[in-house]
Amino acid sequence: MRISRVFLDRPLAVGDQVEIDTQAHHRLVNVLKYRPGTRLIIFNGQGGEFTATLQHVFRSSSLIEVDKFIDCHRESNLKTNLIQGIARGDRMDFTLQKTVELGINLIQPIFTANSSVSANKRHLENKHRHWARIITTACEQCGRTLVPKLLRPITLTDYLDSNANRFGIVLDPKSHVGLKTLSFNADEISILIGPEGGLSNQELKKTQENGFSRIGLGPRVLRTETAAVTTLAVAQSLWGDLK
Repeated sequence: MRISRVFLDRPLAVGDQVEIDTQAHHRLVNVLKYRPGTRLIIFNGQGGEFTATLQHVFRSSSLIEVDKFIDCHRESNLKTNLIQGIARGDRMDFTLQKTVELGINLIQPIFTANSSVSANKRHLENKHRHWARIITTACEQCGRTLVPKLLRPITLTDYLDSNANRFGIVLDPKSHVGLKTLSFNADEISILIGPEGGLSNQELKKTQENGFSRIGLGPRVLRTETAAVTTLAVAQSLWGDLK
């Protein structure tokens, strides 16, 4: 049986007895039917992971004991930042989940001219918590020990104004320039993807003026969630650790 991985947002040390939260408790005890004595893998996103043992099961929580630290590294040598136009509903969820699996390091949601998601503060707070949970769950599933950084949503203009010297690419379906043609000798790349409907011509021009290269992925126009995943996969294949 595969050993489950659990993310715990707290300091961890061998010998600690740690209470896991309601959501993880429900998955392990109610869904997977784990009982005291079951072995787990836990991590806190700071590097490496720990083996642990389920000690006690209560009504809405469980207690585990941290057994051993495992010094493992599963991160790509290529640092990647996703600058993602906020998409609706499960399209954004899909983008976050799959780019985490492919090794993204930082995610900056942005508002663009074609964004159709509410900028209401309360709505965004709920979205941010939801997105953060998707990211940590993806890390649990794929074996990552470092959790990508999720930034608060800002406008495309604000992003460009504060990241003028960062090497990046922006997806443009009309561009005939591919990733393979780039002269790339850095260890970090930023990937800017528009939301549904893409970026406006004015936005594409502004990103290019701020140092972003306009890149195409081929003859077909990809959805926003497909474009993000495909671009990252190609970048990891060319310069990262995707074999």
